[in-house]
Amino acid sequence: TMQSIIDQNHDDFGIKWQKVEEGAPAANRTIGEIGIRNHYDILIIAIIRHDKTKLLNPGPETRLEAGDTLVISGEKSNIKNATKELLCKEGT
Repeated sequence: TMQSIIDQNHDDFGIKWQKVEEGAPAANRTIGEIGIRNHYDILIIAIIRHDKTKLLNPGPETRLEAGDTLVISGEKSNIKNATKELLCKEGT
């Protein structure tokens, strides 16, 4: 039933809105180039550009830009690692 699905605990799975910082390794690279799905087992389900345009289910050829906000889904630990290693300015 729908109730049992809602009641299940999904503490290890999450959705996060994360900005691509200026100088981040992923800035100005494509989703395919950074290999976020293969290396981190997470999905970018949407991108909100700095001009507020929205891209739903972006493909591997989609280029990420500094200032973009990514909507990411997956295991929380994987999202945390990808955020730290790809989306934050290097050295932070």
